[in-house]
Amino acid sequence: MKRLLLSNLILISIATATTLKVPSQFSTIQAGIDASSNGDTVLVSAGTYKENIDFYGMNIVLASLFISSGDKRYIKKTIIKGQEEGPTVTFSGGEEISSAIIGFTISGGEGSIGGGVFCSMASPLLRDLIIKDNSAEKGGGVGLYASNPQIRNVAILGNTAFSSAGLYLTSFSSPILSNVLIANNITYFGGGSIYIEEYSEPEFNNVTVSGNGPPKKIPKWFKFFGEFDSSQANGIHISNGSKVIFNNSIIWNNSDIEIYFREYGKSSSLTISYTNLKGGRYSIVNDYNSGEIYWKEGNVSLEPQFINPKKNNYMLHSLSPSINIGDPQSSQENMGAYIDWN
Repeated sequence: MKRLLLSNLILISIATATTLKVPSQFSTIQAGIDASSNGDTVLVSAGTYKENIDFYGMNIVLASLFISSGDKRYIKKTIIKGQEEGPTVTFSGGEEISSAIIGFTISGGEGSIGGGVFCSMASPLLRDLIIKDNSAEKGGGVGLYASNPQIRNVAILGNTAFSSAGLYLTSFSSPILSNVLIANNITYFGGGSIYIEEYSEPEFNNVTVSGNGPPKKIPKWFKFFGEFDSSQANGIHISNGSKVIFNNSIIWNNSDIEIYFREYGKSSSLTISYTNLKGGRYSIVNDYNSGEIYWKEGNVSLEPQFINPKKNNYMLHSLSPSINIGDPQSSQENMGAYIDWN
Protein backbone atom coordinates (compact mmCIF):
# COMPACT_ATOMS: atom_id res chain seq x y z
CA MET A 1 0.00 0.00 0.00
CA LYS A 2 2.81 2.42 0.91
CA ARG A 3 4.63 1.65 -2.35
CA LEU A 4 1.44 2.27 -4.34
CA LEU A 5 0.89 5.60 -2.59
CA LEU A 6 4.51 6.65 -3.26
CA SER A 7 4.20 5.68 -6.94
CA ASN A 8 1.00 7.72 -7.25
CA LEU A 9 2.68 10.75 -5.68
CA ILE A 10 5.58 10.52 -8.13
CA LEU A 11 3.18 10.25 -11.08
CA ILE A 12 1.23 13.26 -9.84
CA SER A 13 4.48 15.24 -9.48
CA ILE A 14 5.55 14.36 -13.03
CA ALA A 15 2.11 15.07 -14.43
CA THR A 16 1.92 18.49 -12.81
CA ALA A 17 5.44 19.57 -13.87
CA THR A 18 5.25 22.35 -16.44
CA THR A 19 7.61 23.72 -19.08
CA LEU A 20 7.52 27.50 -19.22
CA LYS A 21 8.99 29.05 -22.37
CA VAL A 22 10.97 32.26 -22.71
CA PRO A 23 10.36 34.50 -24.60
CA SER A 24 7.26 32.99 -26.29
CA GLN A 25 5.27 32.80 -23.03
CA PHE A 26 7.30 35.10 -20.76
CA SER A 27 9.32 38.04 -21.99
CA THR A 28 12.08 37.68 -19.37
CA ILE A 29 13.78 34.78 -17.65
CA GLN A 30 12.91 36.17 -14.22
CA ALA A 31 9.23 36.29 -15.17
CA GLY A 32 9.42 32.62 -16.12
CA ILE A 33 11.09 31.76 -12.79
CA ASP A 34 8.52 33.77 -10.84
CA ALA A 35 5.66 31.91 -12.53
CA SER A 36 7.18 28.45 -11.94
CA SER A 37 6.59 25.85 -9.26
CA ASN A 38 9.00 23.30 -7.84
CA GLY A 39 9.77 20.64 -10.44
CA ASP A 40 9.07 22.89 -13.43
CA THR A 41 11.44 23.67 -16.30
CA VAL A 42 11.98 27.17 -17.64
CA LEU A 43 13.16 26.70 -21.23
CA VAL A 44 14.91 29.66 -22.83
CA SER A 45 15.35 30.21 -26.57
CA ALA A 46 18.60 31.57 -27.98
CA GLY A 47 19.19 35.29 -27.52
CA THR A 48 20.66 37.85 -25.13
CA TYR A 49 18.64 38.52 -21.99
CA LYS A 50 19.71 41.70 -20.21
CA GLU A 51 18.75 40.98 -16.64
CA ASN A 52 19.91 39.71 -13.27
CA ILE A 53 18.03 36.65 -12.08
CA ASP A 54 17.31 35.08 -8.68
CA PHE A 55 15.91 31.57 -8.14
CA TYR A 56 14.30 32.66 -4.84
CA GLY A 57 14.43 29.14 -3.41
CA MET A 58 12.71 27.45 -6.33
CA ASN A 59 13.87 23.93 -7.16
CA ILE A 60 13.43 24.19 -10.91
CA VAL A 61 15.52 23.59 -14.02
CA LEU A 62 16.46 26.71 -15.97
CA ALA A 63 17.86 25.64 -19.33
CA SER A 64 18.61 26.73 -22.86
CA LEU A 65 17.67 24.62 -25.87
CA PHE A 66 20.96 22.79 -25.32
CA ILE A 67 19.16 20.57 -22.82
CA SER A 68 16.79 19.16 -25.44
CA SER A 69 18.98 19.32 -28.57
CA GLY A 70 22.45 18.56 -27.21
CA ASP A 71 23.74 21.27 -29.57
CA LYS A 72 26.59 23.01 -27.72
CA ARG A 73 26.19 26.13 -29.86
CA TYR A 74 23.19 27.06 -27.73
CA ILE A 75 25.51 27.55 -24.76
CA LYS A 76 27.17 30.48 -26.52
CA LYS A 77 23.99 31.71 -28.18
CA THR A 78 21.88 31.91 -25.01
CA ILE A 79 23.30 34.73 -22.89
CA ILE A 80 22.20 36.05 -19.53
CA LYS A 81 23.85 39.46 -19.40
CA GLY A 82 23.73 41.06 -15.97
CA GLN A 83 23.18 44.78 -15.72
CA GLU A 84 25.86 45.49 -13.10
CA GLU A 85 23.22 45.46 -10.38
CA GLY A 86 24.60 42.50 -8.47
CA PRO A 87 25.47 38.94 -9.45
CA THR A 88 23.98 37.85 -12.76
CA VAL A 89 22.61 34.64 -11.18
CA THR A 90 21.74 34.24 -7.49
CA PHE A 91 20.85 31.16 -5.44
CA SER A 92 20.18 32.19 -1.84
CA GLY A 93 16.98 30.47 -0.79
CA GLY A 94 18.16 27.02 0.23
CA GLU A 95 18.01 25.62 -3.31
CA GLU A 96 18.98 21.94 -3.62
CA ILE A 97 20.56 19.85 -6.40
CA SER A 98 17.18 19.70 -8.17
CA SER A 99 17.59 23.43 -8.74
CA ALA A 100 19.73 23.71 -11.86
CA ILE A 101 20.96 26.13 -14.47
CA ILE A 102 22.07 24.45 -17.69
CA GLY A 103 23.38 25.62 -21.04
CA PHE A 104 24.01 29.39 -20.82
CA THR A 105 26.69 32.04 -21.10
CA ILE A 106 26.60 34.16 -17.93
CA SER A 107 28.23 37.60 -18.12
CA GLY A 108 28.00 41.23 -17.06
CA GLY A 109 27.47 40.63 -13.34
CA GLU A 110 28.98 42.73 -10.58
CA GLY A 111 28.81 41.89 -6.88
CA SER A 112 30.59 41.92 -3.56
CA ILE A 113 30.81 38.11 -3.64
CA GLY A 114 30.28 36.33 -6.94
CA GLY A 115 29.93 38.44 -10.05
CA GLY A 116 28.65 35.72 -12.38
CA VAL A 117 27.04 33.28 -9.94
CA PHE A 118 26.49 33.78 -6.20
CA CYS A 119 25.34 30.96 -3.92
CA SER A 120 24.48 31.58 -0.28
CA MET A 121 23.43 28.55 1.75
CA ALA A 122 22.39 26.78 -1.43
CA SER A 123 23.47 23.64 -3.27
CA PRO A 124 22.26 23.86 -6.87
CA LEU A 125 23.59 22.23 -10.04
CA LEU A 126 25.63 24.48 -12.35
CA ARG A 127 26.10 22.60 -15.62
CA ASP A 128 27.30 23.28 -19.17
CA LEU A 129 27.95 26.99 -18.64
CA ILE A 130 30.36 29.68 -19.76
CA ILE A 131 30.82 32.21 -16.95
CA LYS A 132 32.81 35.12 -18.34
CA ASP A 133 33.41 38.87 -18.15
CA ASN A 134 31.96 39.37 -14.68
CA SER A 135 33.48 41.30 -11.79
CA ALA A 136 33.30 41.32 -7.99
CA GLU A 137 35.18 42.23 -4.88
CA LYS A 138 35.66 38.48 -4.29
CA GLY A 139 34.96 35.71 -6.78
CA GLY A 140 34.56 37.46 -10.10
CA GLY A 141 33.26 34.29 -11.73
CA VAL A 142 31.66 32.34 -8.87
CA GLY A 143 31.28 33.14 -5.17
CA LEU A 144 30.08 30.63 -2.58
CA TYR A 145 29.01 31.26 1.00
CA ALA A 146 28.10 28.15 3.01
CA SER A 147 27.13 26.41 -0.21
CA ASN A 148 27.76 23.00 -1.78
CA PRO A 149 26.87 23.16 -5.47
CA GLN A 150 27.88 20.64 -8.08
CA ILE A 151 29.72 22.39 -10.90
CA ARG A 152 30.06 20.32 -14.07
CA ASN A 153 31.24 21.11 -17.59
CA VAL A 154 31.79 24.80 -16.84
CA ALA A 155 34.27 27.35 -18.18
CA ILE A 156 35.10 30.32 -15.90
CA LEU A 157 36.89 32.79 -18.16
CA GLY A 158 38.10 36.38 -18.18
CA ASN A 159 36.49 37.53 -14.95
CA THR A 160 38.01 40.19 -12.72
CA ALA A 161 38.06 40.81 -8.97
CA PHE A 162 39.96 42.58 -6.25
CA SER A 163 40.40 39.11 -4.71
CA SER A 164 40.10 35.65 -6.30
CA ALA A 165 38.85 36.48 -9.78
CA GLY A 166 37.92 32.93 -10.71
CA LEU A 167 36.36 31.32 -7.65
CA TYR A 168 35.82 32.30 -4.01
CA LEU A 169 34.75 29.81 -1.32
CA THR A 170 34.02 30.66 2.30
CA SER A 171 32.16 29.46 5.40
CA PHE A 172 32.05 25.67 5.05
CA SER A 173 31.49 25.67 1.29
CA SER A 174 32.20 22.24 -0.19
CA PRO A 175 31.44 22.16 -3.91
CA ILE A 176 32.36 19.32 -6.25
CA LEU A 177 33.87 20.52 -9.52
CA SER A 178 34.12 18.16 -12.50
CA ASN A 179 35.40 19.06 -15.96
CA VAL A 180 35.86 22.74 -15.17
CA LEU A 181 38.16 25.25 -16.87
CA ILE A 182 39.27 28.28 -14.80
CA ALA A 183 41.40 30.44 -17.09
CA ASN A 184 42.52 33.98 -17.88
CA ASN A 185 40.88 35.56 -14.84
CA ILE A 186 42.47 38.76 -13.51
CA THR A 187 42.99 39.48 -9.80
CA TYR A 188 44.10 42.96 -8.69
CA PHE A 189 44.92 42.57 -5.00
CA GLY A 190 45.07 39.21 -3.23
CA GLY A 191 43.52 35.82 -2.91
CA GLY A 192 44.91 34.48 -6.16
CA SER A 193 42.64 33.09 -8.86
CA ILE A 194 40.91 30.82 -6.32
CA TYR A 195 40.55 31.56 -2.61
CA ILE A 196 39.38 28.79 -0.28
CA GLU A 197 38.81 29.72 3.37
CA GLU A 198 36.80 29.17 6.55
CA TYR A 199 36.60 25.37 6.73
CA SER A 200 35.65 24.88 3.10
CA GLU A 201 36.25 21.44 1.56
CA PRO A 202 36.08 21.53 -2.25
CA GLU A 203 36.91 18.65 -4.59
CA PHE A 204 38.46 19.41 -7.98
CA ASN A 205 38.26 16.58 -10.52
CA ASN A 206 39.46 17.07 -14.10
CA VAL A 207 39.88 20.79 -13.54
CA THR A 208 42.27 23.02 -15.50
CA VAL A 209 43.51 26.19 -13.78
CA SER A 210 45.67 28.19 -16.15
CA GLY A 211 46.52 31.68 -17.41
CA ASN A 212 45.19 33.39 -14.27
CA GLY A 213 46.96 36.14 -12.35
CA PRO A 214 47.45 39.90 -12.11
CA PRO A 215 46.82 42.25 -15.05
CA LYS A 216 49.65 42.60 -17.54
CA LYS A 217 49.43 46.36 -17.19
CA ILE A 218 48.68 47.92 -13.81
CA PRO A 219 45.83 50.46 -14.15
CA LYS A 220 46.48 54.05 -13.13
CA TRP A 221 43.78 53.99 -10.46
CA PHE A 222 45.70 51.32 -8.57
CA LYS A 223 48.19 53.89 -7.25
CA PHE A 224 45.56 55.01 -4.73
CA PHE A 225 45.79 51.57 -3.06
CA GLY A 226 49.55 51.49 -2.61
CA GLU A 227 52.26 49.28 -4.05
CA PHE A 228 51.21 46.37 -6.22
CA ASP A 229 52.26 42.89 -5.00
CA SER A 230 51.83 40.44 -7.87
CA SER A 231 52.60 37.44 -5.64
CA GLN A 232 49.33 37.97 -3.76
CA ALA A 233 47.35 37.98 -7.01
CA ASN A 234 48.73 34.64 -8.18
CA GLY A 235 47.92 31.06 -7.31
CA ILE A 236 45.32 29.18 -5.33
CA HIS A 237 45.08 30.45 -1.74
CA ILE A 238 43.99 28.19 1.13
CA SER A 239 43.34 29.19 4.74
CA ASN A 240 41.62 28.59 8.09
CA GLY A 241 40.73 24.93 8.40
CA SER A 242 40.02 24.24 4.74
CA LYS A 243 40.61 20.83 3.17
CA VAL A 244 41.22 20.84 -0.58
CA ILE A 245 41.39 17.89 -2.97
CA PHE A 246 42.79 18.01 -6.51
CA ASN A 247 42.69 14.91 -8.70
CA ASN A 248 43.23 14.38 -12.43
CA SER A 249 43.78 18.11 -12.89
CA ILE A 250 46.19 20.63 -14.44
CA ILE A 251 47.41 23.70 -12.53
CA TRP A 252 49.61 25.73 -14.85
CA ASN A 253 49.70 29.51 -14.48
CA ASN A 254 52.28 32.24 -15.07
CA SER A 255 53.85 32.35 -11.63
CA ASP A 256 56.31 30.46 -9.45
CA ILE A 257 53.56 30.26 -6.83
CA GLU A 258 50.72 27.91 -7.72
CA ILE A 259 49.32 27.06 -4.28
CA TYR A 260 49.71 29.23 -1.21
CA PHE A 261 48.79 28.39 2.39
CA ARG A 262 47.98 31.65 4.13
CA GLU A 263 48.97 32.35 7.73
CA TYR A 264 45.44 32.65 9.02
CA GLY A 265 43.36 30.62 11.44
CA LYS A 266 43.40 26.84 11.82
CA SER A 267 45.68 24.57 9.83
CA SER A 268 44.44 23.57 6.37
CA SER A 269 45.31 20.69 4.05
CA LEU A 270 45.85 19.87 0.39
CA THR A 271 45.52 16.38 -1.08
CA ILE A 272 46.80 16.20 -4.65
CA SER A 273 47.01 13.23 -6.99
CA TYR A 274 47.35 12.57 -10.73
CA THR A 275 47.77 16.28 -11.30
CA ASN A 276 50.12 18.23 -13.59
CA LEU A 277 51.32 21.01 -11.30
CA LYS A 278 53.73 23.58 -12.67
CA GLY A 279 56.85 23.53 -10.50
CA GLY A 280 55.70 20.43 -8.65
CA ARG A 281 55.95 20.56 -4.86
CA TYR A 282 58.24 23.60 -5.10
CA SER A 283 55.32 25.73 -6.30
CA ILE A 284 53.40 25.07 -3.06
CA VAL A 285 54.21 27.79 -0.53
CA ASN A 286 53.77 26.82 3.11
CA ASP A 287 56.18 29.20 4.82
CA TYR A 288 54.30 29.33 8.11
CA ASN A 289 53.48 25.61 8.30
CA SER A 290 49.83 26.55 8.13
CA GLY A 291 48.89 23.56 6.01
CA GLU A 292 49.42 19.83 5.58
CA ILE A 293 50.36 18.56 2.12
CA TYR A 294 49.35 15.04 1.11
CA TRP A 295 51.32 14.41 -2.06
CA LYS A 296 49.78 11.28 -3.58
CA GLU A 297 50.77 9.19 -6.58
CA GLY A 298 50.58 10.21 -10.23
CA ASN A 299 51.65 13.87 -9.98
CA VAL A 300 53.88 15.38 -12.68
CA SER A 301 55.27 18.75 -13.74
CA LEU A 302 55.37 18.75 -17.55
CA GLU A 303 54.37 21.41 -20.09
CA PRO A 304 50.74 20.42 -20.78
CA GLN A 305 50.74 21.62 -24.41
CA PHE A 306 47.33 23.26 -24.67
CA ILE A 307 46.07 23.75 -28.22
CA ASN A 308 45.47 27.54 -28.20
CA PRO A 309 45.27 29.25 -24.78
CA LYS A 310 45.04 32.72 -26.37
CA LYS A 311 41.63 31.72 -27.68
CA ASN A 312 40.62 29.92 -24.48
CA ASN A 313 41.17 26.53 -26.11
CA TYR A 314 42.73 24.49 -23.33
CA MET A 315 42.16 21.13 -24.96
CA LEU A 316 45.31 19.01 -25.00
CA HIS A 317 47.50 18.61 -28.06
CA SER A 318 47.73 15.01 -29.25
CA LEU A 319 51.36 14.92 -28.02
CA SER A 320 50.56 16.33 -24.57
CA PRO A 321 52.25 14.49 -21.67
CA SER A 322 48.97 14.86 -19.74
CA ILE A 323 47.23 12.36 -22.01
CA ASN A 324 46.64 8.80 -20.79
CA ILE A 325 48.36 9.32 -17.43
CA GLY A 326 45.32 10.26 -15.36
CA ASP A 327 43.81 8.44 -12.42
CA PRO A 328 43.19 4.81 -13.49
CA GLN A 329 40.12 4.78 -11.21
CA SER A 330 38.60 7.73 -13.08
CA SER A 331 36.41 7.56 -16.17
CA GLN A 332 38.81 10.04 -17.78
CA GLU A 333 42.27 8.88 -18.83
CA ASN A 334 43.60 12.42 -19.31
CA MET A 335 44.41 15.14 -16.82
CA GLY A 336 42.55 18.44 -16.84
CA ALA A 337 39.25 19.67 -18.23
CA TYR A 338 38.04 18.28 -21.53
CA ILE A 339 35.75 21.14 -22.51
CA ASP A 340 35.43 21.84 -26.24
CA TRP A 341 32.69 24.25 -27.25
CA ASN A 342 34.45 25.60 -30.35
